[in-house]
Amino acid sequence: MTDTDGFEEYRIIHKDKHYRLLAPHDIDMTFVEVRAMLDQLQRQGAFAAIPEDDSEPGTLFTCHLPGVTFEVDACGEDVVVFRRTDG
Repeated sequence: MTDTDGFEEYRIIHKDKHYRLLAPHDIDMTFVEVRAMLDQLQRQGAFAAIPEDDSEPGTLFTCHLPGVTFEVDACGEDVVVFRRTDG
């Protein structure tokens, strides 16, 4: 885990793919939630296309999981978590 401008960075291998997860310090996530979120993003096609201009954010995705919802940006191997809503 490293600190990147107020975000914590986590590297994870999930289903033989490498991901870099960035989340604000105040957002806690379990491994079960992270893996379920990555599965849902994969089903939504979040990692299918990489924009030509890396400076632009990717598409925002909403991941509804049991008991929690995440708002994330996904681009290439990067997943940036912006919001966690419990309930």
